[in-house]
Amino acid sequence: MQKEVLKIVAVTFLVLVFSCKGKEDKNTPLKRHQEAILAYHDLQERELATEVMADSVFYGVHLKMTSTNFFEHCQGMLEKGIFDGNYNNEVIVALDKGFKKKVKLVFYPKFNKPFIESVQARFSYMNSSVFNRKEEGSAVLMEELKKVLLQWYGGNPFIAIPPKNAFDRPIYVKIDGNREITLKEDGSLKEVIAIYTDLKPLF
Repeated sequence: MQKEVLKIVAVTFLVLVFSCKGKEDKNTPLKRHQEAILAYHDLQERELATEVMADSVFYGVHLKMTSTNFFEHCQGMLEKGIFDGNYNNEVIVALDKGFKKKVKLVFYPKFNKPFIESVQARFSYMNSSVFNRKEEGSAVLMEELKKVLLQWYGGNPFIAIPPKNAFDRPIYVKIDGNREITLKEDGSLKEVIAIYTDLKPLF
């Protein structure tokens, strides 16, 4: 009789252990990351199926723009004092609308035969450095930037993709038709990197 009771207790204990383990597994950083990736791929497929062409990037720059048109456009914007540049041939723009303080936008496109198929941009608060307060870091800028970009483009909201490691930072993705915008904080925690990708490039 005592052995039977012990068996029942042991089985009950094992059931509880595996039950708890199953619940923990569903709530691990890796599991949350995997579920978010599946949701991201589903969204990507749904948006591509709409056949909507959303090529606008910013300031007249757009996906599928030719390199010739891009350089002519930049020259015109430079003469108007809207664009500036640096020694890496990157374009620099000062932003102030929608942000608590001025933000520097630095970008340059990636061309393919000879059309723009993606644009990588870096956003950071003006005059920020490693000595600035936490309130001027990439985490704060990320929250502002998501709201500003949603005002610029409308459409779908950003979805969060949690990191595999709990100590890393999440990334945010917005997909409208063929245009995908990915936001992530850089290693310095001072910049937000935005990648605009054409999901339906010409080549």
